[in-house]
Amino acid sequence: MDLIDFARVNPGILSYASNGNGSPEHVAGELFKKRLRLEIRHLPYDGAGPARNAVLSGQALLMFDPCKGALPAVRQGLQRPLAVAAPARLPELPAVPTFREVGVSQYELRIWTGVLAPAGTPREIVTKLNQAIRGILSTPEIRKEIADEGGEAGSTTSDDFTAFLRAERARWSALVDESGIPKVAAAPTTPVEAVGMRILPGLGDG
Repeated sequence: MDLIDFARVNPGILSYASNGNGSPEHVAGELFKKRLRLEIRHLPYDGAGPARNAVLSGQALLMFDPCKGALPAVRQGLQRPLAVAAPARLPELPAVPTFREVGVSQYELRIWTGVLAPAGTPREIVTKLNQAIRGILSTPEIRKEIADEGGEAGSTTSDDFTAFLRAERARWSALVDESGIPKVAAAPTTPVEAVGMRILPGLGDG
């Protein structure tokens, strides 16, 4: 990737925008820097919109952004996608390589959206909700809409989603540790029941 070569020859020249300190996009950027031993400045913004505008206006040169948010500017030719943080190339961006293809191994950072219910919700209700959501996600119209955003419709049982949540919590905790971003005390959370999900791969923009 030309960007990696440029960053190595010009340490500290490049900058990347994020949604703010501690955001998944911030973690993605710091992991990219650490694993490749690059010096790239982090520019935190107050949310995804200002961060994307910073890249479009040239205030920042890069952004690690979920496909749903990045694709509109990519399709308009306003941004150039450099790599996708997914196991394989995306149907929506077949010419864009994965990070593995450009030499960044084990860099699969996918954002997911899930449906949760209050803890203690009767099992039969959780099961009915899960079946209804899976039915909706299996329809051609919804699958196309999600695919058009660069996403993938999930189809899991509530038990599988619960296991996925636990694994993701452990995985992201390890990624934050590796990134070197300081952790803050977590706010109290309300217990929930896992119901269903979908996945959106991440995208490296330039």
